[in-house]
Amino acid sequence: MTGPSNLQYGFDNRIWGSVGDAGFDGDVNGRRVRFDAAIYRFRVDGSELETVARFDNNTWALGFSETFEIFANTANNEHSVHIAIPDRHFDGITGLRGKGWQRLDGHYARHALARTRQVDYPGGFTAAGGHSLYTARSFPREYWNRIAFVHDATGALVHRAILEPVGSGYRELDGWNLVATADEWASPVQAQVGPDGAVWILDWYSFIKQHNPTPPGFETGAGGAYETPLRDRQMGRIYRLVWKYAQPYGTSDQS
Repeated sequence: MTGPSNLQYGFDNRIWGSVGDAGFDGDVNGRRVRFDAAIYRFRVDGSELETVARFDNNTWALGFSETFEIFANTANNEHSVHIAIPDRHFDGITGLRGKGWQRLDGHYARHALARTRQVDYPGGFTAAGGHSLYTARSFPREYWNRIAFVHDATGALVHRAILEPVGSGYRELDGWNLVATADEWASPVQAQVGPDGAVWILDWYSFIKQHNPTPPGFETGAGGAYETPLRDRQMGRIYRLVWKYAQPYGTSDQS
């Protein structure tokens, strides 16, 4: 089961987040709220919770552009999504339950270097997460509010999703990878721009990345994950990626 992640403070003074197949089922200010995989937002006092977009796959990503365009993805073979119309605009409309988001990913391959176990979508994204646009100004101009970082822990990489405006929406182009390694332990689970203009990468660093299916000779444990002593629960890494030609960065440099 995949729980809540990617909590972020939005431009609208709400807390935004994503959740996978664990979903949500609870009471919010006296009202029953239930949803499965989705992007959601809530008031800081907890008085209101709403879904922004619903998916049928594990959702591990959420990203905002400088103009508050909303992007996400789902884990399996859907690594870039533009959320154009929030769910609330469909409420009360009989006969119309549209899908307010548009799948963008314009390619399949994830260009992995590491030899890792992959149980589905061979060569493609099986654990896509994160969709953080580069909104600083330290990297070259081609990155500014245009390139999003999508990680894939099973592929040991951070992908560059190039977002190009098309009419009122976008298309995604293959920017290959910002980071990729042959180290089979590497497991990037977050990549985003920091207040210093650099890109900060959180590496889970675990040899066993996927939980299913159970290989021969192993037993299935809680949550559908197979039991193995090779699951690492101690090591993790944080990387800071800096463009070598970057000038000293400050908030006044945003333009």
